[in-house]
Amino acid sequence: MGELWRSEEMQLVQLYIQIEAAHDIVDEMGKCGLVEFKDLNPHVNAFQRNFINEVKRADEMERKLRFFHKEITEHNKKVSGTGRKMAIRDPDDETMAKHQLDDLEPMLDDYEKQLIEMNSHQEALHRNRNQLVELKHVLEKDDTFFSQAGQREEETYEVEESGAKGLGFISGVIARDKFSLFERVLFRASRGNIFMKFAEIFEDIEDPVDPGKPVKKNVFIVFYHGNALQTKIKKICESFFANLYPCPETPQERKNLLEQVSTRLEDLKLLLSRGENQKAQVLGTIAFSLLSWIQKVKQEKGIYHTMNKFNYDLGRRCLIAEGWIPAKETDQVMARIRQANERSGSLVPPVMNPIQMKDDIPPTYFKTNKYTTAFQGMVDSYGIARYQEINPAVFTMVTFPYEFGIMFGDLGHGFLLLLFALALIYKERDWEGKKINEMIEMFYGGRYLIFLMALFAIYQGILYNEFFSLPMNFGSAWKLDYETNSTFLRRNPDPSHTYVFGVDPVWKGSTNELLYYNSVKMKMSVIIGILQMSLGIVLHLMNALHFGHMYDVFYEFLPRLVFLWSIFGYLCFMIIYKWCQDYVGMDLYNKDADTYNNWLNATNSSDARYKLMTGTNGAPVLLNELIYMALIPAPDLRNRLYNNQLYVQLGLIAVAFICVPLMFCGKPCSQWRDNKKKIYHRLDHPVEAHVENENEPILPATGGGHGHGHDDEEFNCSEAFVHQGLETIEFVLGSVSHTASYLRLWALSLAHSELATVFWDKVMYMLIDLPLKSNLHWIVVAFASFAGHSVWFFATLLVMMFMEGLSAFLHALRLHWVEFQSKFYRGDGRLFQPFTYAKLNEEE
Repeated sequence: MGELWRSEEMQLVQLYIQIEAAHDIVDEMGKCGLVEFKDLNPHVNAFQRNFINEVKRADEMERKLRFFHKEITEHNKKVSGTGRKMAIRDPDDETMAKHQLDDLEPMLDDYEKQLIEMNSHQEALHRNRNQLVELKHVLEKDDTFFSQAGQREEETYEVEESGAKGLGFISGVIARDKFSLFERVLFRASRGNIFMKFAEIFEDIEDPVDPGKPVKKNVFIVFYHGNALQTKIKKICESFFANLYPCPETPQERKNLLEQVSTRLEDLKLLLSRGENQKAQVLGTIAFSLLSWIQKVKQEKGIYHTMNKFNYDLGRRCLIAEGWIPAKETDQVMARIRQANERSGSLVPPVMNPIQMKDDIPPTYFKTNKYTTAFQGMVDSYGIARYQEINPAVFTMVTFPYEFGIMFGDLGHGFLLLLFALALIYKERDWEGKKINEMIEMFYGGRYLIFLMALFAIYQGILYNEFFSLPMNFGSAWKLDYETNSTFLRRNPDPSHTYVFGVDPVWKGSTNELLYYNSVKMKMSVIIGILQMSLGIVLHLMNALHFGHMYDVFYEFLPRLVFLWSIFGYLCFMIIYKWCQDYVGMDLYNKDADTYNNWLNATNSSDARYKLMTGTNGAPVLLNELIYMALIPAPDLRNRLYNNQLYVQLGLIAVAFICVPLMFCGKPCSQWRDNKKKIYHRLDHPVEAHVENENEPILPATGGGHGHGHDDEEFNCSEAFVHQGLETIEFVLGSVSHTASYLRLWALSLAHSELATVFWDKVMYMLIDLPLKSNLHWIVVAFASFAGHSVWFFATLLVMMFMEGLSAFLHALRLHWVEFQSKFYRGDGRLFQPFTYAKLNEEE
């Protein structure tokens, strides 16, 4: 947990690396993932950097690998369902280490040339096959056309080459979706001087424009008269992308040509099969190492991208790099740099020097594990913590699932959520590090968060005594008076006898159930909210002490805490104080005292009368008390909680009002005074001030406070007052709005309970009453029971588990982001982003 309390201490280092060892050293840094390299050439164009040619080579190799992956994917689609799919093997370190970039590049070139040549050859064969298939159908359909017309073959049909007068014909194939328009255009262009017959091809033919896509086509034959009309028909066929084929005039010639076409189709089928097998062998060889090559190329590209950030020292013929590393990992980083330098064979050892931070703000780095990653991700979604700022995730790991449990509290619903979380944890071995469905991955990443949410929902469900909205009786302190059948009597007259744990089940279904649950949950929400906001203010104090901002301690922490507890902390005190008062016992005492006093009055006795106590009728309404406290009314005995209450409240209001100008003016006035002192000191001692500025370490600015920042920065008094005024107004108004915002804990908890009760009452109770109040057949009752249970189950899953769970999650998230973290968390830091191969593999 100490690793999460504040971000890791970071160290800025400078590296001097020999050029021949640079590649191996950066490669080793990518494996360990502990160095965030700075770009020392921010103003140099990307195309003018030292290693841009290597980056271009890697880009070209990535293009080829994407081409290979596309070819394998298309091949798997074609053979889907045949059991001949190619499995792409997972990357392995041995394959990656065996192939270097210089060896891999010519190998990929050869594979690309082979595949391109095979694809072009296969495309040409497919085109020939399509043409032969279409010609085959033309010959078959034309033979049918002529046979339907009788023995027309004996007549002489003049063709274009004969130049004589008579009928000619043109036959071909056209796409079916274009045929109707094609027919109308031909008819209008020829003014009806043609005769056309067509037939559908029931076999799908491959589309030449989009290979692999089947197209339905028709065979047509057009009879015409004259050469001019023939030319016009051919142009129209060309505009509709119709394929024209020569058709012999005699049946014998058509039969002979059909036999030749069938023979050629068989030969083409054999050639295509052999070509596919040859291509499959090449793709199988590629698939064996494809992912390893992709990762290798990505790593090499990342290495040269990183080396482009370095400076090149011409005099020393070495590369100069700067980067951030965790301070406690300095020895490990240096040891791995030396190992990489020895592996490269360089004779000159690398040099690593820690350097001053200058004006750079160190990055924020939290070391997380599979349990804390989800909570840290929630905090980072709001904003990255400043360097060395307290991390809210430490408290979020407890407070977030607890507040979710308050709103989602039900033993049954929590148990279902627990089963879901345990199923995700159980699948950890199978799914870890593998690509899964995006929706499932979202839940899987937060499996331990869901696990804690389920546990706290179960805990709160036991506290509320609700199991799918039903109470659980483990020894109630009350029993039903069967004479009246509506009154509950105490089982044990001893007032200390209470229910085992949580709410007594007698409250569930009582006439004042809603009033009781409203009162308890509302007051619990206020107390929890004040405690969490107070924790945020205390964390603000710890941040101020850590960074040395003493003005934040005196002018922000103290007045804020006093202001909050003077009003809303006092409300918590009144809630607890009222809980401790036995108003029922006071009523019993008043009853006996009133009887005794009446007896004394009747007997005219001179004995002292008993003084009556407040009792339930005189119990104050705390919301009214808080309003009266601000309005400062005259003493009202009917709303008095304790003696001298008015004077205590007046004192608290006065203290709260004093805190407001202290928050507004204290810090800017103190900063203005310190700035004046520095100016006078520099005017009186210019040489000493100059030396002091040179020797003073420059720390990262962390916002507000005392004793930080540049001395040369000019202090803007008006800007400081405006900034502090906005923060003061935000805190004062936020104290009211944020306290009211915590009432969402009460509202959602009550809504969850009442909605579950409605589902149970309207579905399950109706099923219980159905066989008792009706004479329906048992089969009808069984069917209705099954349907009712199904409705209740799916309503529980969809509405209660998913919608209510999502609502409780979002509201708990808002309470942490706005109400809690706004008290101390700046969230304007910069995330530590080291050069690491793990991130490159995730992007893939």
